[in-house]
Amino acid sequence: MKWLQSQQNSKGGFYSTQDTIMVLQALSEFGSKFRPGEVSSQLQVTHPVNLAFTLSGSRALLLQTATLPWDTTKVNVTLTGGTNSLAVVKVVYTYYTFAGDDDQVPTETLLFLETKSIRLGNGMHKVEACVKSSKSLKYKGMFVTTMALPSGEKPADDQSTILASNPMASRVEADEKFIHFYIDKAPSNEGYCLTANVEPHLEFEVQKPGFAQFYTYYDPDNVAEVPLSLTCHNCDTDTAVMVNMASVLLTTVVCLLASLLACM
Repeated sequence: MKWLQSQQNSKGGFYSTQDTIMVLQALSEFGSKFRPGEVSSQLQVTHPVNLAFTLSGSRALLLQTATLPWDTTKVNVTLTGGTNSLAVVKVVYTYYTFAGDDDQVPTETLLFLETKSIRLGNGMHKVEACVKSSKSLKYKGMFVTTMALPSGEKPADDQSTILASNPMASRVEADEKFIHFYIDKAPSNEGYCLTANVEPHLEFEVQKPGFAQFYTYYDPDNVAEVPLSLTCHNCDTDTAVMVNMASVLLTTVVCLLASLLACM
């Protein structure tokens, strides 16, 4: 109960909509078992200002807030009423800073990500996203690595096969465009690589590269992102060279014909 309340923000929500729904459901189930009868309590704030909150009826589960003076350093709270109730009181400080020289100080990189692809043949490629984190990272929670595949590519295997090939992942979600790896703990200093096989399902004359992201699930602003492209889209090196040479040769022939027509 205490840990759940510590994760709540000043508006009563949590890190994400999904988390908020799950926590509120857990708290409501806990409340239905904990509260045997009608709740009727009074919460009094006597310092730094006098405030009163009524906890009864429909207001028993209602989030009630009040703004305290800006220089508040201590809050005195008294709860009176029945012994069969539980009240949660939180004091939240919000402060603002002015832009200054501190904004120019470069921040330390906490997450690292590198991608590469290996051609397997028959149009298939193995894509890798190698991740690691800094020792300075204080975050404790789930990490997510997302592969947004290049245009025309899709996973060659199902989710269970991809998960079996990546023991560091606790869960994998995949569709025709994205592969998401969920990791329960931070990568070690050496890091590790997450892999998947992809295959073409649509043809594009010019393939648009994808991208990969590595981020902390409960703090998505802390993210590393790099492009994700294939070594050669649906071809081998010799074929690619031949196509390029044929293009140059065709351009030369067209120019020669244009010159002859101009002379006639």
